[in-house]
Amino acid sequence: MTLILTVTFPRAHPNAIRQAVEAARDVSGLRVSDPKPEWLSATTPPVVELPEAHDLLTDEVQGEDGTWAFSAEGRTRIARALEVLCEAAHDLMLVQAAWAGDSPLRTEPMTIDVLSRLVLDNRLGRRTVYEVRRH
Repeated sequence: MTLILTVTFPRAHPNAIRQAVEAARDVSGLRVSDPKPEWLSATTPPVVELPEAHDLLTDEVQGEDGTWAFSAEGRTRIARALEVLCEAAHDLMLVQAAWAGDSPLRTEPMTIDVLSRLVLDNRLGRRTVYEVRRH
């Protein structure tokens, strides 16, 4: 199984997404995918992935409480990347970390500050979509 960490931008401008992807790569040292080709579609919002997230899992993989268990370095790098990507999100981005093929079970609205704290505290939930706003 592979962990897929995706960020969807329902209302962001394409140029802002491109710039944010480059900036996220620079500050986190992580690979951040270019927006999926569907991002030019009016009906499908652009999506980027953090493909290295899977490699940042500990041997534990997931906590007993349904959260992902990332290494300390991994948590910092992921939080930095998400913070930078949020700058491009206009007013909303959707973040999900799930095994490939898993559907989300719940949605939680929050600010980027709260999401960053969840990641840094190793409390990023499995099968959860986070509706993230800057403020």
